[in-house]
Amino acid sequence: MTTYERLADATMAIGLMPVWVCPVMSYDPGVTFGLYDMNPETLYLNFGFWGFVRSSEADFWRLYNRGCYDALKARYDPDGTFLNLYPKCVQQKQLATPSSSEDFKS
Repeated sequence: MTTYERLADATMAIGLMPVWVCPVMSYDPGVTFGLYDMNPETLYLNFGFWGFVRSSEADFWRLYNRGCYDALKARYDPDGTFLNLYPKCVQQKQLATPSSSEDFKS
């Protein structure tokens, strides 16, 4: 089955649009990607389906390596400025949009 056929089947089965397609590959074979197990010598296609996802929080984090995600979040968003993936992806929550650039200042 071709990638196109797999995408067509998944789109029909999932029923969500639009679909985001992103090629993913490590440029450095010595670096690993902790959120998913990947062979650094393989080009992957990541398909993202935009829409409502139904999942328990426990099931969601089993798929998305909570420990690795939490470590990245602690490093790059230590003050918890941004929502984590579960509220954004499953609960459809979003942060309020700032009304001006002043809202970004500490």
